[in-house]
Amino acid sequence: WGYDTTEIVSEKIELLMPEETAKKHQGYIDRYLKTREKHIIDTTTKVKAQRKNGEQFWITLTVREVEDDGYFGCTFIGFLEDLTDQQKNKMAIQCNELLVQHSSLPIIKMSREGRILDVNNAGLQFFGYEEPMLLNQN
Repeated sequence: WGYDTTEIVSEKIELLMPEETAKKHQGYIDRYLKTREKHIIDTTTKVKAQRKNGEQFWITLTVREVEDDGYFGCTFIGFLEDLTDQQKNKMAIQCNELLVQHSSLPIIKMSREGRILDVNNAGLQFFGYEEPMLLNQN
């Protein structure tokens, strides 16, 4: 995220949030502490986070509450997963699928066992088959 540990320990968590979320965050905590009604606690959700350089990106966030009889009364623990690489991989796969489907060359995807799993439109035209006739065939 671009921060050194010493830069964020003891800072407010809003440091890692986009401004529009950060402005509302303390209100969310206050509401929970007053009502004990859980909205985000004990769930996993996809939210935007913010890097030190201001870049926003998607993460999955799971928040848990840990009861504490000490100074704080309760502590919240957040488990975060950066989705940047997953989103890049998903986009690459979608791009490849589009390239295959729109290629003018016949392209066939097959399993290790030699079964036809997919064929693009150029392949259907080239071989003169309709898709159901080719799929899962050797």
